[in-house]
Amino acid sequence: MTKEQYDELASYAINYGFPKENIAPFNADSPFETGLSFGNRLYINNDALPSNVPNGDPNSLVSGKGAMAHEVIGHYETILKGTSFETQFFDADGVI
Repeated sequence: MTKEQYDELASYAINYGFPKENIAPFNADSPFETGLSFGNRLYINNDALPSNVPNGDPNSLVSGKGAMAHEVIGHYETILKGTSFETQFFDADGVI
């Protein structure tokens, strides 16, 4: 991902209402995949763009803008509305 591509996707997320200060700067060496972390930190990385390599994963075909809309509207807004699911942790026996 180029800096220009990152800037375009960050601007798109901001236009949807995501706080600019909570977007992680693009870093080619970042181990984070594109996504919302801890409900308020948006990481944008190379996987936000469609893949040119067929891999059988339909998510790899989603546009960068589609990925931003998914993260901001699909995740961030549900957190703000209080309609998101809590993350569940299970031990080896399947007990919470």
